[in-house]
Amino acid sequence: YYDTRALPDEIILTEELDDFPVFEKHFKETKQKTVKLYGPRSKVGREMVRLAIENLHEPEPVLLDEAFKRALHMTKNPIRIEAYDISHTHGKNPTGVMVVFQGFTMAKNAYRVFHIRGESTMDDVAMMGEVLRRRLTDKKIVPFPDLIVIDGGKGHLSAGVKILRDLDIAIDIISIAKDQRRKNMEDTIYLPNRKNPLPLAKSSSVMKEIVKMRDEAHRFAISSHKRWKSRDDLAKGNSSQNRKPGLEN
Repeated sequence: YYDTRALPDEIILTEELDDFPVFEKHFKETKQKTVKLYGPRSKVGREMVRLAIENLHEPEPVLLDEAFKRALHMTKNPIRIEAYDISHTHGKNPTGVMVVFQGFTMAKNAYRVFHIRGESTMDDVAMMGEVLRRRLTDKKIVPFPDLIVIDGGKGHLSAGVKILRDLDIAIDIISIAKDQRRKNMEDTIYLPNRKNPLPLAKSSSVMKEIVKMRDEAHRFAISSHKRWKSRDDLAKGNSSQNRKPGLEN
């Protein structure tokens, strides 16, 4: 490896080896450079080794972009991906959320929460349509995503497709849902203008990433809904305590 590259001053390996001096001598004789080799002795060294090992298992972003484009029949490699979900308690405090992945990394500063304004608070499809319309018409939220991922089935996807068509916006969109017909309730991907689910293996890198995005949207939707519900319950409690005897609101 170092025959064609510049040598660093230090090389940290995953463990101590008896033949470190042999390599140090080799570098000194062939490259005329003093290089120290050692195992992860310090806290910083151990952390560097841990990160290096983790990076071995990280998907290459460029390759993953291309895999998404091919698997999902996209018009281009995705850079910004937005995932959406809805959470409510029997129609109360309905909350929609948008989570953002930039280069397949969570961009939490770009997350958004939408308190549902419509009356169809027991209709997840209608609420998803409201959230998407509000997001896509809000000029403060930029840029548009390369891909929209909806937590839901064909109905949710159809609602998203209709919003995009109504607004004359061209964005790739998919939905992910548990297949009710299967015993193990496997995750299933739906694409527009396709009758059957996309045959995507659950072990594929694309499926794993989509599931990760859906799970993050689900987590954020539940936590955002709970925060709103807690504030609402607290406000109602305070209002009840402030009532005077014999009077009604």
